[in-house]
Amino acid sequence: MTTSTRYVPGISSILIQTREKRDQEKIIPYQYYGLFIYPKLPKGMKIATLDDFLSNGLIRIGLDFLVKCSSTEEYEAHKVGEDTINKWSRHIEAERVFIKQI
Repeated sequence: MTTSTRYVPGISSILIQTREKRDQEKIIPYQYYGLFIYPKLPKGMKIATLDDFLSNGLIRIGLDFLVKCSSTEEYEAHKVGEDTINKWSRHIEAERVFIKQI
């Protein structure tokens, strides 16, 4: 998005404030040792339950989910695999796993 560099009293400051607010609302993940880390929980995420990972009794392989780090307020991005239920069930029960609301 490009904006005009021409200064119009009142209008330009509103455009700048709007752009800054939009940029603050974006949550951009960063990579750390191969994991994508989100500094805050993105909008539209909900606490996951075991049922969210199953469809007709089968594991929904490839589904994206976030896990809240135990030592920080950040969230690690993961994908559902065959071992997800066994690996993450304690975290799911502790309400530290989030998926996108449908």
